[in-house]
Amino acid sequence: MVLDRLDRYIARNVLAAIVVVQFVLLGLDITIAYIDDLGDVQAGYTALDALIYLLMRTPWRFYQYAPVAVLIGALIGLGSMASSNELTVMRAAGRSLARIVWGVMKPVLVVVAVVLVVAEYVSPRTEQYAEAWRLEKCRAKAPC
Repeated sequence: MVLDRLDRYIARNVLAAIVVVQFVLLGLDITIAYIDDLGDVQAGYTALDALIYLLMRTPWRFYQYAPVAVLIGALIGLGSMASSNELTVMRAAGRSLARIVWGVMKPVLVVVAVVLVVAEYVSPRTEQYAEAWRLEKCRAKAPC
């Protein structure tokens, strides 16, 4: 039972760090892309339309940044545990390095499964819809 609790604790720390890193990366990318897309704003394509277009493309951006977020998040999660000597305590309590790595891999595998679902089912549809929506907006009112 104690080993399961340690795995959950490791997984919670690593998964929380991955989620924070993913949100930071997505936030920065969407902000930069929004500023870049403001150059396309005209009478028929407003700043709100540019924001809606970027938000429709968020699943693709999530898929694009997931590997980096997993790597950095896992390192930050383990780093925070190492800085407070929690990993040392786990090793002193008899937890092997392989078991600690397996505790890290569990949330990573969950994130990989979510990313695969987004990449196969969500992202292609939202990308296609976003492009069609933008072309319709631009064609109907003014060229973008």
